[in-house]
Amino acid sequence: MPASSLFVKIFFGFWVVTIAVLASWLVAGHYLDSLLPDESQTRRGDGPPRFVMRLLYDLQNEPADQLSQVITDVQQEYRVRAWLLNASGEDVLGRRVPDNVATVAARVNESGKRAFLRDAGRHLVAHQLYRDDLGPMRSVLAFKPNRSRLAHTLGSNLWLRAALAVLVSGLLCYLLSRVLTRRLGGLRQAAGKLADGDLAVPLAVRDRGGDETDDLARDFNSMAAQLQQRIDVQRRLLADVSHELRSPLARLRVALALAEQNPAAVAPQLQRIEREATRLDELIAELLSSQSEDCAMDEHIDLVPLLQDLCNDASFEGR
Repeated sequence: MPASSLFVKIFFGFWVVTIAVLASWLVAGHYLDSLLPDESQTRRGDGPPRFVMRLLYDLQNEPADQLSQVITDVQQEYRVRAWLLNASGEDVLGRRVPDNVATVAARVNESGKRAFLRDAGRHLVAHQLYRDDLGPMRSVLAFKPNRSRLAHTLGSNLWLRAALAVLVSGLLCYLLSRVLTRRLGGLRQAAGKLADGDLAVPLAVRDRGGDETDDLARDFNSMAAQLQQRIDVQRRLLADVSHELRSPLARLRVALALAEQNPAAVAPQLQRIEREATRLDELIAELLSSQSEDCAMDEHIDLVPLLQDLCNDASFEGR
């Protein structure tokens, strides 16, 4: 099966659409799940995302010599700065503690296990921890807020995410269908014009190659050309038949006129009338037989009798 066939296009087209929808679902889910909670979530008491839970677990259970690597990894992967403060408010890694970090850490003792602070375009979340080797601790995470309310809405509403995935897939499938059926739409319009009698409606298509729609367009152009050719042949046939019928009729009128002028010599004119009537009957019979599919053309024609008949007819008409 050629790679340009319509089946292959439809197959890979819908496959790509399915992969795009699934990939967008997974990426959006991973991204939205990785977003840190904002102030409204904190006030409602919603739990933090999974990666925050893993981070808090690592800060609470990893060996002291591994804490620096844990904090560095989360900053590089999620662009979140983290501090781990002891009971005295000092960072266990010996870093300088900013004022806003110390402020939100102090609120943990006042409000419970978690506190939230918005300062200088960043959000800070503090959690209460406990380490066996260091005792009570407080972790502070600083991050940029969600860029849009839409991301927060999508992250908290599964049905909205599903509706968005359906909308995206519907749009992609619509565009794909338009691409695949564009040629068929042009073919439908051309067929309508052909039904109205307009045979000069060739479709723009390459001479070779392409998919099944290109083959269909070429077949349509061939059909239209054959119809035009057959109509032209029929018109020429009607013109020739009308000419051949007029000649015997003209000679019939001449013979009748001569018979009326000279009633005494009517016998030759009656013979001419009978001959022309026989010719008319033969012409009509040949015309009817020519329309049948098994009509065989004469392979040999004797020109001498034919020329003699033509000369006699011309002589009769000339006299």
